[in-house]
Amino acid sequence: MYMVLNNYQMINLPDTIKRIGFLGDEHGNLKHIRYIINSYHLTDTVLFLCGDVGLGFQPKWERSIIDYINKKLVITNCYVIGVRGNHDDPNQFQDTELVKANGNPRNWLNVPDYTVVNVCSKNILCVGGATSIDRKYRLANGWGYWENESPIYKPKLEEYIDIIVTHSAPSFCFPQIKSDIVYEYAKYDETLLDDISKERIVFNKIYEDYKDTITDWFYGHYHQSHLEQINGINFRLLNIEEFCEYRTTDNYNIL
Repeated sequence: MYMVLNNYQMINLPDTIKRIGFLGDEHGNLKHIRYIINSYHLTDTVLFLCGDVGLGFQPKWERSIIDYINKKLVITNCYVIGVRGNHDDPNQFQDTELVKANGNPRNWLNVPDYTVVNVCSKNILCVGGATSIDRKYRLANGWGYWENESPIYKPKLEEYIDIIVTHSAPSFCFPQIKSDIVYEYAKYDETLLDDISKERIVFNKIYEDYKDTITDWFYGHYHQSHLEQINGINFRLLNIEEFCEYRTTDNYNIL
């Protein structure tokens, strides 16, 4: 079931879903998601993709792969919720209905920013976007850059939020120090460092809005694996293609 409420989307997944998982950047390796489902014999599970899914480079091919994997998702009663990264075309993240136009079930949804997914008695807020450090290179070569890649702040939603899924993260989260490669790209992109700082300030604002209710925050983007607790909230950075199953305790099942 899908609803639009005060400028955000609400998707209610079926009560048959019993497990929640999160995946780091796929960077176009969409078949890896089928591999995860097969390898861990996942059923009755929703997988959240923490950005850089890799959509928009070859839209027709990507959609054919998603339709192919969707069949597996239907059979196993699994769902995939894609959140956009900086290496994603925002126009590819517009899925809101659990049923396609032809009447077939849609179990893979690439959702708009500020979609709230209700599953397993949890409200999970999805906010995409980040800054491409290689944007000048991508622009020069006409390869996969979208100017509206940055995250956008929206005022606090009325809905109670338990978990947040993003691509980037607040400035106080790991990693706080920019890598050498960022400074290398910044030599040829005079506003890069400032734009990266602005990006993380957006997520600072989101944190301030929901810090009193959320228990967990999952993100990707930085191609590392890290878990830390800040002010009682678990912040989980997922590496490329890293799979983490959410637990309602303080422990995670890292696979």
